[in-house]
Amino acid sequence: MNILSVENSSFALSHVPLLDKTSFQLDSGEKIGLTGRNGAGKSSFLKILACVQKLDDGQIIIQNNLKIVYVPQESFFVENSSVFDVVAEGLG
Repeated sequence: MNILSVENSSFALSHVPLLDKTSFQLDSGEKIGLTGRNGAGKSSFLKILACVQKLDDGQIIIQNNLKIVYVPQESFFVENSSVFDVVAEGLG
């Protein structure tokens, strides 16, 4: 059963295409790895999946009860916060 589908999706950053009519499906229980050189678009793709950034074209279909959370590389939390507080804030 698909929990996530990316369909005919395109995304460019500074006019550099990172996704070009890309499609894939993630089924329940599957595990994937995301690799690539610096600037290849890994973080941008994760932001798109978490609805932090928008696609230029195409669509992403996420199963209703699936929640995707993006934790940025750079820290944006209140100083002296506990790890629990930071994670809880990210989960909403």
